[in-house]
Amino acid sequence: MSDAEKRWSQIAADARAEGSASNLAVHSRTARAVAELLEGGALPAGVRRVRVALLRSFTFEPAVSSLVTALAAHGIAAEIRLGLLGNVAAESLDPQSFVYREHFDVCVVAVLAEHVLPGVADPNWSGDASATDAYISQIEALGRRFGRVVIVFNLAPPADGPAPLHAAQRVGSGRYAVAAVNRRLAELAGRQKNLLIADAEALAARSGAAHFWSPRDMATAMQPFSTEAIVSLGALLADLCALAFSTPVKCIALDCDNTLWGGIIGEDGLAGLKLGETYPGVCYQQFQHQLAQLSTLGFLLVLCSKNNAADVISVFEQHAGMALKLSDIAAMRVDWSDKVANLRSLAEELNIGLDSFVFIDDSDFELNFVREQLPQVRCLRVPPNTWELPGLLARARLVDRLRVSEEDRGKTQMYAQERARRAFSAKAGDLEHYLHGLQMTLNIEPFDPVQHVTRAAQLTQKTNQFNLTTRRYSEADLMQRHAAGWLIHLGSLRDRFGDYGRIVMSMISPPDDAGACRLDVFLMSCRAIGRGVEESFLRLVLSEAAGRGGRTLTAEYIPTARNSVCAAFLGSSGLAEQSGAAGGRVEYVYDLTGAIPGPAAWLTITHQGAVNG
Repeated sequence: MSDAEKRWSQIAADARAEGSASNLAVHSRTARAVAELLEGGALPAGVRRVRVALLRSFTFEPAVSSLVTALAAHGIAAEIRLGLLGNVAAESLDPQSFVYREHFDVCVVAVLAEHVLPGVADPNWSGDASATDAYISQIEALGRRFGRVVIVFNLAPPADGPAPLHAAQRVGSGRYAVAAVNRRLAELAGRQKNLLIADAEALAARSGAAHFWSPRDMATAMQPFSTEAIVSLGALLADLCALAFSTPVKCIALDCDNTLWGGIIGEDGLAGLKLGETYPGVCYQQFQHQLAQLSTLGFLLVLCSKNNAADVISVFEQHAGMALKLSDIAAMRVDWSDKVANLRSLAEELNIGLDSFVFIDDSDFELNFVREQLPQVRCLRVPPNTWELPGLLARARLVDRLRVSEEDRGKTQMYAQERARRAFSAKAGDLEHYLHGLQMTLNIEPFDPVQHVTRAAQLTQKTNQFNLTTRRYSEADLMQRHAAGWLIHLGSLRDRFGDYGRIVMSMISPPDDAGACRLDVFLMSCRAIGRGVEESFLRLVLSEAAGRGGRTLTAEYIPTARNSVCAAFLGSSGLAEQSGAAGGRVEYVYDLTGAIPGPAAWLTITHQGAVNG
């Protein structure tokens, strides 16, 4: 382990240590260590550097170290640049602002309600629609010009002014105007894909005004928040950044006894389980409803339980109190093997990393064993008080999504279809017979911003194995490339067993004057590897590039710890390897003026829409 790796390992350990989340001294020390590492230019591989521009209407300095520490806990090394106090409008709208002159990955806007709606706490306040319109227009312009991720704090209701009961009776009072501004911001985020909302309103409601605001610090230093709120705001921003640049949690692994239901099925039987509409069974039922809701957002639910499989299945099929169904479960390991081995087996079956798992159990022994053997798995303990169980998932950081695609919503069904394919493969006899028998159709889809941007960004951020370069792009990045004429394609696949969804993607630069272009992104979901889809899709997009005036195409393979499966892909697809690449990279070139082979014979090819651009 290098010195930089050791230093980062210590930084991350300090940031994640129990009790560190609310310890401002730890935050200050961690922020200094991150800054020193960044200044030294020796950031370890695998640690993402994120530059943040932060525009504010109040003193934000005390929260910076909390933000840097929370980001370090997510494996992100952050550099924060603060704008001038109270200069949000100018720095948002001026094309020469530092926000646009320098490169930042994220721009954060943090303003107080009284700075958007002056006098909002006055009981006689009647509002000025032009102030709200101006602020929304300012945020919209910032999002368009900045192009990358913009995180805007919505407005936290200010501490009560005089006569708060009077204000509550007036629909035009400031009390309701704050909610109206926040609704406008949410509507804008729905239209502008690079805009994310940091929910300060909800944070203030959970904390309560007395614990959220600090009148003393506001009066003396223009810093409005309590220590508790400073920590919470930093964690909220960090969680949004982590979700914007990756999908940390994909799978929720569940114990059964005293987790999905109260009691032990092998001892208590169906009739003895606590599961239903009265306490304590209603708490387990509510927990199951929440898990089912997460499944519709693309989270995979799996069972990892020491139990008799027949007993567990009987609960799913026969107990009237079950909210979850077997069809909600993507995979299961219900046996007497150790849970570490079963989690590894589940990860292999689902073809996802263990670092994308959350494991929920009621046993400290099982949780500690998993923490010890699989430190990359996030572990959650079932609360000792049953009434706390419905709040477990809400408190679990990063068990969340910012955007949800149609592929996300059908993910569990896709895994069921894959099991059917494996059963068919076992009967097919030979590979070619199997591939013809699948009756696959590959649909080539030129990039359409409305239909594709969310899924395309997900693919670049989540695909680790069959991904030639593992370059990550946000929705805003892709929109910029599309506007600049890049040739972006997605491919969706279906067969006799169902729809895989959009699983393959490429992005090629527009040809220059000499007809040279570059393959910047080529990736595919590992669910379809080995079926001729990757080779066929590459041939089809090469033909598209040639049709656009391309004469030569360059490409590269950048090795990572997880993408060795595609190391030989470009060479085996007819691209000529070039020498002299640094850092383990392998460069290739392809002559687009020659004949380009067609797709695999067992694939039916369809095309949707017009060519990108």
